[in-house]
Amino acid sequence: MIKRLTLTGYAAYVLCAAGQAPAPAAPTSAPAVVPPQPTASDLTTPARIEGVLLDDRYSRPLKRGYVILTPKGAGQMKSGETDAAGKFSIEGIVPGDYAIEARRDRYLTAYSGRLGTNRMPRIFHINAGDDIRDLTFRLEPWGAIEGKIRFEDGEAAYGVLVVVYRKEYSRGRLRYLPMGSSRTNDRGEYRIPALAPGAYIISAIYNKPVPSTAINGEARADGTEWSYATTFFASAQRLADAVPIRLESGRELTGIDIFLGLVRAVRVRIEVSDSCTGKLAPGSAVQLYSMDENNNPVLPYDADINGSGGIFYIHALPPGQYLILASGDAPTGCNGPMRERQILTVAGEPIDNLKLTLQQPVLAQFPVSFDVVTDSNADLRAYGFHLEAHSGLPGGNISLHEIKDRPGVVGALVDGQEEYTIIVDRKPLDTYLDVPYFTKGAAGIHIGMHGATFYGTVVNDKHEPVSGAVVTLIPDPAKGRFPNYAEADSSDQGVFGFRGLTPGQYIVIPWLDVAPCDFYNWENLDACRRIGTSISLDKSEAKGLELLLKPND
Repeated sequence: MIKRLTLTGYAAYVLCAAGQAPAPAAPTSAPAVVPPQPTASDLTTPARIEGVLLDDRYSRPLKRGYVILTPKGAGQMKSGETDAAGKFSIEGIVPGDYAIEARRDRYLTAYSGRLGTNRMPRIFHINAGDDIRDLTFRLEPWGAIEGKIRFEDGEAAYGVLVVVYRKEYSRGRLRYLPMGSSRTNDRGEYRIPALAPGAYIISAIYNKPVPSTAINGEARADGTEWSYATTFFASAQRLADAVPIRLESGRELTGIDIFLGLVRAVRVRIEVSDSCTGKLAPGSAVQLYSMDENNNPVLPYDADINGSGGIFYIHALPPGQYLILASGDAPTGCNGPMRERQILTVAGEPIDNLKLTLQQPVLAQFPVSFDVVTDSNADLRAYGFHLEAHSGLPGGNISLHEIKDRPGVVGALVDGQEEYTIIVDRKPLDTYLDVPYFTKGAAGIHIGMHGATFYGTVVNDKHEPVSGAVVTLIPDPAKGRFPNYAEADSSDQGVFGFRGLTPGQYIVIPWLDVAPCDFYNWENLDACRRIGTSISLDKSEAKGLELLLKPND
């Protein structure tokens, strides 16, 4: 957990965290001067912010933009619109912690600005009566992808949903995140704007059977039919065969065309029952997922599924490999929710006898232990834990609670087929989760009471402090250890600090705006190792370091 602080108090906090006291003021023989005490009105005087929005490429002012100030907690969101000179102002700001962002059509949202040479952190404190001037945002133009979707005979395909996905590692697993979508017009054209630089997968989702009984004179067998299917650029019907498209800043890629091909699809009949009663599960539901190159379910598949009373039909399903997930509430006297999953391989023949049996969840119990036992840490109410599913399927996050009549043991009902990671949501400042992993078996939770402290400053190549930099700690090796990742912002003096870190080896990287390497790709951290700094942290250790901010390639 990262504690964000006001800019003025940050340096003192880091020194104290490292076991040092801030340097005392130099003695003086001059009479002590008592500063005027703030009045009640001083403490409640609203603050204000004013500044300018600029195009990052040409430094020209941007009118019709917005700067939005959002309180981190209770409070009112405020905004200001830019004029013809790109200037904005926000008045009547109540003191507190805020996040700020600048938006404008045809530009990417910026989440931090600059005050002179100082970069503002992503979250900062505003005091009563503050008058913040000359806050500058430089907005980067967005990119766009456009093209046409056609049928196999060249005719334009109308109303086809086109989705772009960005492939990235996040929280320990590979994901395909939808970044934008559009439907084709009557000319088969689509356009997806507001895209940041990066590599994208483009898909045309059009799963419709062809009503004719024969294609090219070939008769349709019972349970099969010709159908159009979800197609990935360029003309791939499997996600693993999709060709990524790389988009540069401010570029518009045209001619990204996809042809929808006909495939011989099949019908799948499914019976869903529950393991508790052995009967069909009338309130159950079925979902289908596409598999990636590592056979992980990553994208919901838009299949034609209908049915009732525990019997379902999937119509016109193209050949391929899918994960099918069945779920439902538990009957009276049974534990729920109930789930079952199965890999479904579709070839050229219909499937009429697929049976899925919903399983009751199992009770996972985790005794909590401490490396130093005291009366104060025996109370688990100071801690919060949850389980995060490795598969990324719905219902994957489960809160852990202390089990009644079993002091010191937390637990929850979990999917017995799932693998989980234990996450700490809340803990005392210097403690750390020593055993954050749980697979399919039982595991204990061990809390270390004296975690490591890491602090320092971020500087540029002129040895000047860099404010508003993001400092990322990557555990090394990182596989299965994403709960040990940590992040903090540098203050206006370039200072950052972490407390309660799990002892071990880390890669530390400071950066601005765009991450310089793929932090969560634990199979290939060499790029992060090359640009980062390797550190080793022991239990109770306080270590300081000056970090050089390197420009991205």
